[in-house]
Amino acid sequence: MSDFRTKAPIHHPVTQIDLPNVDTLKLDNGTIRHNLRAGEQDLVKLDIMFHAGLKAASKPLQSSMTAKMLTEGTQEFSAQNLAEQLDYYGAYLHITPGYDFSVMSFLTLSKHLDAMLPYLKSVIHEPVFPEKEFEILRTKRQHKFIEDSEKVSVMAQRRFFRHLMGPEHPYAPFEDIQVYQNIQRDDLVEFHQNHYRPNDLNLIVCGQASDKALYQLDNLLGDASWKKNDIAQNQSQPFQPIFGTEWIEKKGATQNAIALGIPLPNKISDDYFKLRVLITALGGYFGSRLNMNIREDKGYTYGIRASYLSFQAGGALFIFSEVGSHVCQPAYDEIQKEIIKLKEEKISETELHMVRSYMMSKIMSEVDGPFARANTLESLIGFGLDWDHYKKLIHTVQTITPEEIQETAQKYFDLDKQITIIAGQVPNT
Repeated sequence: MSDFRTKAPIHHPVTQIDLPNVDTLKLDNGTIRHNLRAGEQDLVKLDIMFHAGLKAASKPLQSSMTAKMLTEGTQEFSAQNLAEQLDYYGAYLHITPGYDFSVMSFLTLSKHLDAMLPYLKSVIHEPVFPEKEFEILRTKRQHKFIEDSEKVSVMAQRRFFRHLMGPEHPYAPFEDIQVYQNIQRDDLVEFHQNHYRPNDLNLIVCGQASDKALYQLDNLLGDASWKKNDIAQNQSQPFQPIFGTEWIEKKGATQNAIALGIPLPNKISDDYFKLRVLITALGGYFGSRLNMNIREDKGYTYGIRASYLSFQAGGALFIFSEVGSHVCQPAYDEIQKEIIKLKEEKISETELHMVRSYMMSKIMSEVDGPFARANTLESLIGFGLDWDHYKKLIHTVQTITPEEIQETAQKYFDLDKQITIIAGQVPNT
C-alpha cells in the first residue's frame, strides 16, 4: 500500500524569487505608464492611480462617493448602457477609493479594447453625477453606517484609527452621522473636476497589451490636450496619536472587540523590513505567537492577527480580535505578555525558520501572476519605491538574526505609546 498518507511531501524552501521587469514611459502630459507584459491569457488590465483619495478631500465622503458615482452615467452613456456594454464584452470596471489614491481598475479581453475605450474615456472625463442616484447612494450608506455602528468590531476599529491618526486627520474615520447630510452632489462634481486629472498620474498596464493597445492607451491617458490643473496636492499630515486605553460600552454584548496597536514608521523606513519580520512572528500567520497562544492554547477567540499597516502619513502595529466578553481581560493580558516576551527573549532558530518560510512564500504570492504583480507595483508606486524594495525585503527575511529581531522589538514596542480600544461588555457592569 502506498505510504503517501503517512509521509509528508518533500519540502523545498524558497530561496530565490524572480521579480518582474517593468517598462516605464513618461507620456506627453506627464502621466507615467508602467507596462508589465506577462501572463498567457489574452487580457489587458489597467490600474489608473488618481490623486483622489481621502487625503485630497475637503470633507468626509467626498472621495468615496465620487468614486462610486463615476459609473452612474456620463454625458454620452447612461448607467444602464455602461453596465450592458461591460457585460456584453465581459469587461470589468471598478473604482477603489483609498487613503492617498483612488484607483480605477479596468479589465478586458485584448481584442475588445478598441470597443471599450470610448466608455472608459467617458467615465473618466464626463460623469454627470445624477441627483437621484446620488440621493439613493447617500441614503444606503447612511443606513449601512447606522447598522455597522452597532457592531463591536466596527466600534473598536473606528475609535482605534481615530486615536492612531488623530480625530481631525484626513485618514481618520468619522463617527458623526451628520456627515451624510453635509455632503452634497456639487461636492462630488468639484472633487472630480479637481482631482481626476493627470497630475502626477500613474498608469499600470499588465497582461498582453500589444503595441497597438499601448498606443491607444497613451493617446487616451497621455495626450497633451488633457492637461494638469493648478490644484496643489495635499501633503500627508503626520499622525497625532492619542495614547492609552478606552472602553466603549455595549451592554449585553457576548463578545468584546480588542483593537490595539503602536505607531511605527511606514515602509520607506530602513527598519521596515525588520519590523515586518517581527510582526509576522508576533501575529502575522497561523503559527504566530498570538494565534497559537490565544486561539489554539487558550481558546479565547476564533482568530487574532497582528498586521503592519503602512500609510504615507505613518505606520502602525495593529492587533485585532473578537473574544468572549468573559475572557476579555485574560486575552488582553496574554497579548501584552507576547509583546513583552519578544522584547525580553530572543526568538529561537526553529521559530525563525518557520517565519522565514512563511514570508518567502507570501512574497512569492505577491509577484505570482500579472495581476498580483500589478497590485504589488501599485503599493510601491504610492511610496515612490520600486522593485529594489522587494529585493531588500527578501534579503532581510533570509539573513535577519534573532538578536536583530529582539533589538527591533525593544526599539519600537513601547507600551507607553500603546493605543487600546475595547468595545463590548465592560467588567462589573
